[in-house]
Amino acid sequence: SIAGSWSGTGTVGYRGSVDKVRCHARFTKTSAKSYAVSSVCMTANGRYETTGNVTSTGGGRYRGTVMSGKVSGRVVLFNRGTHLSVSVTSRRGSASGTGGRR
Repeated sequence: SIAGSWSGTGTVGYRGSVDKVRCHARFTKTSAKSYAVSSVCMTANGRYETTGNVTSTGGGRYRGTVMSGKVSGRVVLFNRGTHLSVSVTSRRGSASGTGGRR
């Protein structure tokens, strides 16, 4: 289960530039296969908060959507034990990273 708190690092790509990012995320179970997610991420250019939902598609994989302000993105997660990899794509850019339980 991905329920609980996670933290990690990665990169954010936006308008041709790439920034390093550090995030803290919390997953709360909302049904048998779904989780609400909220995260706070920091880059050299600012702080970003996201909220959304993901649903298990089996084999440690989860898919869903997240929102940051008025921008929505598609998120794909892969969980193996205490490790989590994340990929987010939106019309404004993309982000990816890895993390572990806090």
